[in-house]
Formats: sequence, structure tokens, C-alpha cells
Amino acid sequence: MKASLKKRVWLSFLTLVLLFIVNGLITISAVHNIQKLSHRISTSVDPAETLLHSFKSLLIESKMYATNWVFLRSNDEDKKALKKMHSEDYPKLKSALNNLLPELNNDTITNGLKNIFSEFESLIKVEEDIMQQLDEFSDYDDPVKKIMAEQTIEYEIIPRTAKILKELETVSLIAHNIEVASDSRREKSSDNLTFFIIALSISVIIIGIVLSALFSRSITNPINQIEAIIWDLGKGLANKVTYKGADEEIDQMIQSVNNLSDKIQETAAFAVAIGNRNYTVPYLPLSDGDKLGKALLTMRDNIRTSEEELLKTTSSLIQRNKALEQYTFIVSHNLRAPVATIIGLAELLPADQVEDKDASVILQGVKEAAQKLDRVIHDLNRILEVRQQVYEGSEKVSLSRIAEDTKQLFQNIIQQEGIILEWDFSQIDTINSVKSYIESIFYNIISNSIKYRRADVVLKIDIQSQLKKDKIILSFTDNGKGIDTEKNSEKLFRLYERFDTSIEGKGMGMYMMKAQVDSLNGNIAVQSALDKGTQITIELPLT
Repeated sequence: MKASLKKRVWLSFLTLVLLFIVNGLITISAVHNIQKLSHRISTSVDPAETLLHSFKSLLIESKMYATNWVFLRSNDEDKKALKKMHSEDYPKLKSALNNLLPELNNDTITNGLKNIFSEFESLIKVEEDIMQQLDEFSDYDDPVKKIMAEQTIEYEIIPRTAKILKELETVSLIAHNIEVASDSRREKSSDNLTFFIIALSISVIIIGIVLSALFSRSITNPINQIEAIIWDLGKGLANKVTYKGADEEIDQMIQSVNNLSDKIQETAAFAVAIGNRNYTVPYLPLSDGDKLGKALLTMRDNIRTSEEELLKTTSSLIQRNKALEQYTFIVSHNLRAPVATIIGLAELLPADQVEDKDASVILQGVKEAAQKLDRVIHDLNRILEVRQQVYEGSEKVSLSRIAEDTKQLFQNIIQQEGIILEWDFSQIDTINSVKSYIESIFYNIISNSIKYRRADVVLKIDIQSQLKKDKIILSFTDNGKGIDTEKNSEKLFRLYERFDTSIEGKGMGMYMMKAQVDSLNGNIAVQSALDKGTQITIELPLT
């Protein structure tokens, strides 16, 4: 019986393998054919239709620009467009079409396009003659030149353009027919592949039903029980098989499954104990080669040691950090008074009133050094205030109102430089947050955009809001100088870190902004590149 079952299993297996091999070969062939057709459509037929459409537009525009050249002598834009069309647009279009001709492999299209190119290039020469006749503004006052140019438009440009357009329409129709035929072949191949896959699926289902019927006669109740137990083990349920029979192999299999169930229960109980931080539960590995059991014991010891060390380290760090911030706060405040005294004394005795030049230089140096130190202390106090500020609740904040208020702060430079500052908060305009932080974030970002604007373009700043589940996404985009974020990603939010030393600044804005966003339980990301602008994205909770 065992040999018969094994033989049926191998026969069924070989049958299924053969079916899948045949299916694979046919599928590969069909998919290759579909890919080939799709590649031809996407790389030659579709681009060719697009280029032919562009060529048609170019012909119409060429006629229009040439006509405007004659009848609208003040229209410099159309004149420039006609020159650009002759020197750049048409050569590029011709080159692109010529590159596609080998792929299309159609003599009618090839010959038709060559004839159209020749006729249009001849027409371009006619247009260039008109351009030379009416090259200067004063040429339009010459009635002979003007009449000749108008006649050329009427009797040559317009009818010849119509003729070329008609020929181009014929070529376009041929290209369209090629695309239709290719699509038809591709759809037919797809239908054949679908039919074959359905047929194979039906065959596999029928074979599976037959095999199931055969194997159901051979598999006994204990095997079904073992299968159920294994499924339960996969669900985390450790049950046992209750069966008494004469088959020794089945008995051994049942004992193995029951033993596995017992050991899994013991291991699961030990893992639960570790998860509950009960590190004293006894546990022995199942054998000398029980890697899972030994790994659990090692994990228990490591977690216990790491937890103890982490608690000690965390407590120590918290105390040290508080002590350091307090000490820094006290030192900075204690320094303000003597520094202010030094500045005041230095101002009482202006350097230009000191007769001794060396003493005057020293006095001026002392004053400047004291002022620099005062600014450093001021910045330090600002940082400490942000870090030590206790969050006492939020309020409703209108983003559009803050944007408008911020714009008013920069109104003078916005009007002088023609800066464009726009925002769209149509998705969401009101959030519950700390208003002073939101105002500071808007101010710092807009201030940086204005400060680091490019001289060759008009600065444009765009602000958008987006609602994403229970969060708001704010994006600030500008076309300024930008930052090489790939090179400076780790320095973006460092204190006193500056990336453009040609403009005065302290390098505190990004640091303060990051601290405020963190205080609001938000995230901030910067995408930027040199001379390509910057986008700052801030994600904040709604409440």
C-alpha cells in the first residue's frame, strides 16, 4: 500500500510538473510576443503618431507666423518664434522622425515623410525670402516689397502648406492603421494566453479533485487528526492526538506530534514570562542542540541586564541633563549683568574721544567683544527657553491668518523685489496647536526664503496644507538658492550651522524650527538642491 501511494504521488507530481512546463513555455512565448508588440507600439508607433501631430501643428504655426511677419510688423514674438522654428524646432522634429523610420519599417511612411520634408524645406526657403525682404522695420514702408510678400503668402505659402498638410494627413492615417493592427495582434495574443491559462487552471483543478479522491481512500483518521493538530500549532494552539492503533509508524508519528505540542507549550510559557519581566522562571533547553531554547535563555539574561543598565543610564542622563541646563541657564543669566556693564562703560567713553590711539583701539575691541558675547548669551537664553518651556495647552490657530500676518512683516521687501508669496489652506486652515510656535515656524521659513533668494529669478514662495488622517501636512516651497541636502543632511538642524556665508546670519533658524516642531510632537523634512529651490515639509498633529 505504501509503495502504491508513493507511486501515485510521484505520478501526480510528474503530471503537474509537465503541465506547468508546457504552460511556462507557451506563456513565455505569448508574453514575449505581447512584449514585442507593446515595445514596438510604445517606442515607435505611438511616438511617431505624436511627432506627426506635432509636425502638423508646426506646419500650421509656420503658416501663421509667416503671415504675421508680413501683416504685423510689430509682432516681434511671432518673428522670433518663426526663426526658432526654422533653426531649432523643425530640425529636432525631423531628426526624431528619421530615427523612428527604421523601427516603423514602412516604405510608404518613409517615402511620404521624405517628400514632405523636401517640400517643407523648400517652403522654408520661401519664408526666409519674405523674412529677408521685410527684415527691417522700414522695409514695410516699401510698397513693392510689401505687395510681393503678401502675394507670396497668398499664392505660395498658404496653398503649399495646405498641400503638405494633406500629404501629412495621409502618412498619419497609415501610422494610425499600423497602431490599430498592432493593438489587434496584441489583444489577440492576450486572449489566447488568457484562454490557455484558464484551460490549464481547469485541468489542474480536475486533476486535484481526482487526486484528492484517490488520497482520501488511503489517508486514515490518525493522519487527519495529526493534520488538525499541526494546523492548530500554526495558530498557536498546542493540542494532542488521542489515537490507539496497530500501525507502529503512525504511533511514532503521533508521539512525535504530542511531544512537539508539549515542548511548544513549555517554550511559549517561558516566552510569556520573559515578556512579563519575570526573569526567575526556570527553563531547560529541549536538548543540547536546542538553539531556540538557548537563544531564549540568552535573550532573558540580556534583557534583564540591559533593562537594569538602561534604567541606571536613563536616570543618570536625565539628572545630568537637568543639572547642565540649570547650570547653563544660571551662568548665562549671571553673565548678562557684567557684560551689560562692560558695554555701558564702553559707551560712556566713546573710542573717538580717547586721545591715546592704542587705548582707543583696545576700548573699541573690548566693546565689540562684549557685544558679541552678549549676542551669544542672548541666543543661548532663547534656546534654553524653548527647551525648558512647559506645554500648557493648545489653542485654535488659523494658518491663513498667520500667513497674512507674516506677509505684513515682510511687506516692504516683498513690494520692492516683486516677491510672490501665495498659500492655499483650502483643505484645512485651522488646527489646535501652540500659536507662538506656528508663527515662529512661518516666520523662520519665509525669512530664510527671502534672505537666500536668487538674483536671476523672481522669488516665489508657495505654502500648502494637506489633511492626512489625524495629521496636517504643511509644505513650504520656494525657487531660491537651495541647499545641497545630500551633502549636508546631517548638518541641516545643527546650531550655528550655515551653508551660505555670503549673507549675514547666525545659523539658528533651522535649529529653533526643529526644536519647536519636536515640541509639537511633529516631524520636519527638507528637500533641496543648489539653484533649484527648497521644499520644507512639516507634519503636525491636529490636536
